[in-house]
Amino acid sequence: MLQQQQPQEVLLPALASNLNIQAVPPNVAVDIGGGGSIPGSRTSYGTLAPKLNVPPTSGQLMIQGGPVPRVFGTSALRTALSSSADSRQAIAALVGEFLGTFVLVFTIGCCNLCGDPTWNPTAIASVLIVLTYALEPVSGGSFNPAVTIALGLTRKLQWRFVISHLVMELLGGFLAGCACSGLFRKSVVFGPRVPFSGWEAGAVEIFFTCLLCFVFLNCYASKRNNPRDDGNQFFGLAMGFAMIAACTGAAPIAGIALNPAVSLGLDLTGYDQSWYWGLHYTALECFGALIAALLFRICRREDFIPESEYRPLIVSRLCAEFLGTFTLVFTVGVAMATKQSGAAWAAGSALTCMTYSLANVSGGHFNPAVTLSVVLSGRGKCKLVDGLLYFMAQFIAAAIAGLAYNKIRMVGPFAKEDFGLMPQGEYVWGTALTVEMLFTGALAFVFLGVATAPPPPSLTRQNFFFAMAIGFLYTAGGIAIGHVSGGAINPAVALGTTAASGSPIGNFFSYSIVQAAGSIFAVFVFMLTYPDEYPMSLAKLI
Repeated sequence: MLQQQQPQEVLLPALASNLNIQAVPPNVAVDIGGGGSIPGSRTSYGTLAPKLNVPPTSGQLMIQGGPVPRVFGTSALRTALSSSADSRQAIAALVGEFLGTFVLVFTIGCCNLCGDPTWNPTAIASVLIVLTYALEPVSGGSFNPAVTIALGLTRKLQWRFVISHLVMELLGGFLAGCACSGLFRKSVVFGPRVPFSGWEAGAVEIFFTCLLCFVFLNCYASKRNNPRDDGNQFFGLAMGFAMIAACTGAAPIAGIALNPAVSLGLDLTGYDQSWYWGLHYTALECFGALIAALLFRICRREDFIPESEYRPLIVSRLCAEFLGTFTLVFTVGVAMATKQSGAAWAAGSALTCMTYSLANVSGGHFNPAVTLSVVLSGRGKCKLVDGLLYFMAQFIAAAIAGLAYNKIRMVGPFAKEDFGLMPQGEYVWGTALTVEMLFTGALAFVFLGVATAPPPPSLTRQNFFFAMAIGFLYTAGGIAIGHVSGGAINPAVALGTTAASGSPIGNFFSYSIVQAAGSIFAVFVFMLTYPDEYPMSLAKLI
């Protein structure tokens, strides 16, 4: 005999009693005391400070026997230190920032001196992820003076705390450099990698440092992407994926730095007596932080104006689509131009971190085929006019990115090798176009399922897996068909490759047509597998 399903009003208190937490029923106010953010920790950015002695809202869960727990990345301005407890927390924040920076810089030094070039980006990203989740509640988890400066420029961190954190980060980087030099008896070499010049090295240093700062600002400090009452838990993962993309793109051209604590800490403690490139990289990285702060202000207007005045502007959404598409195409192009074995991994990581950063600004398409599928799927997710404007922004970004990474390719070691949008090796056009259609359709279907359909029921409104699902599928496609068709899986990537290589424009149209066909097929599959998204019958819809 089947047991009758219990209503939510019965199940929630039962679950709460087992977890030793108090469930607050709907429309019932509970008076509690204490709690709030910890002064001196970077869990207090912005202007939405959690108020003390405010009862939980209807339906919230509250831990018994203590203050209200902190939420990762809650936004509020730092408050003045006023007690011994506040002072202890301030000291803990500085120690946490020093410790995290030391471990991160030491790991980067070890990877530069004796690591595996293929896996160095993943190793560094893994350390950054675990340090962020371990020390974010204590110090905020930036571990990068460029990120800290970007927080100050966007008024997410008071400048007196910016200065104190900069001191601890630079000190941690310097001591990590001393440890590397003492243990390995050799220096990390900074500067352009042969045959590249300072122009190419400077360009990737600025761009990928800007990427790290921009992802941190959007995933951690944004009021809408990381609200104080329902903070996300993906900000650490987003930073890790950004680091994979950045290290893979920068390593063969400028080495792995992207952080003034790395540039100064490892260069000033080396045996080569040359400090020029460490100081040069530091200036470029600070410039990247400035650009990230400006872009954040454009994409996240709501963080700088009263909430009552905020209206979503098409300019912000088009800027988001431009930035996401440019980042993806440029990362793919640089990795291909330098023949990185982890190119597909870097491309998927770039797509993941930018989707986490900008999905709630523009939808995070960064792919004309995905935009086409969202428009055709209806439900008011993307209007036709908006879709056409998205196409323009995506293709313009792709063309500019293609021309930019072609400048790097032409001075690199593989400038004279064949490069273009075409079937690879012994494969023929029919095979290449078929696999492009299938994987583009799969990507569009996954996007529709994880980014436009309601997520499973949860105590949080946040969706933690959507960007990883999209990025991982792009990585899988790049690995699976990269040696067949090039693994574009995106008309914007196809246009970027065409612009960079001078391939016949007919090749671009051939790829784009089959990719569009794949996205259209994905819409029909989505209608069949998500019938609750459409109140009318499929027959009427068709």
